[in-house]
Amino acid sequence: MSVRRLLKSVVRDMLPYADLDFRTPSGLHLRVPDRGAWSSVGEVFVARGYDPFYRHLERVRHWVDLGCNQGFFSFGLLEHLARKEGHFPDTRVFLGDANETCVSRVSAAIGNNNLQGKWKCERVIIGPPDTNVRFEQHKDSVHSNIFAWGRSHKNFNLATTNITQMLAKEQNLFDLIKIDIEGAEKFLFEHHLNFLQRFHHGLCEWHVPMFSGPQLVELLKQRNWRVVEFLSSGDQYDLRRGNSWESPYGVALWENSAPTG
Repeated sequence: MSVRRLLKSVVRDMLPYADLDFRTPSGLHLRVPDRGAWSSVGEVFVARGYDPFYRHLERVRHWVDLGCNQGFFSFGLLEHLARKEGHFPDTRVFLGDANETCVSRVSAAIGNNNLQGKWKCERVIIGPPDTNVRFEQHKDSVHSNIFAWGRSHKNFNLATTNITQMLAKEQNLFDLIKIDIEGAEKFLFEHHLNFLQRFHHGLCEWHVPMFSGPQLVELLKQRNWRVVEFLSSGDQYDLRRGNSWESPYGVALWENSAPTG
């Protein structure tokens, strides 16, 4: 382990992460119960990592958030819209995560902010269709995924979700899909392209080696979806060279000019 990684780990272990409650400037009531939540809230509300994307999404009112973790991306987008509009706009949101702890926490946050009825969170496992996958659930709710096994807090065999079928009857969720499912993004593109075609915008992370930036940009080109903005991570990549699809991690926002409904 490098000295940099060791110091980062020590600092993270020292964080007073237990049961912090906070309110955003617009009045959202959110909770940060563990180190995973600290990482997520820091990315959204402190480092403002999604702000370059939020500015392109100010007309979005209805969206799907897959791999929602603590829900902070969606709450961050709602906060951004509220600050632009001067009030909380009418939104409809479906959030999904494979981690049952995250689903429970997001559902509680939905209730705490009086969003029930229009926002909901359910367990969703994206992977090869009609099969079971091994799912590793970390104790601090971050980096849970279907690609590792054995040394984590909990391990499960879970049936994958047919997200196309699950949301087939929905009509008002398709302004945006946000996808952060730790490498399982590739299964959405392989098996649920017609579902993805329904959205006007998509925001997707890539994670090497399971799903790379070049793979993602090639899939977008094949669908004639226009890349609006992309950012690559500085982890294992020198950002002084500029953002690159070759980075091990990154996020891309695209626009589909002809969604199918």
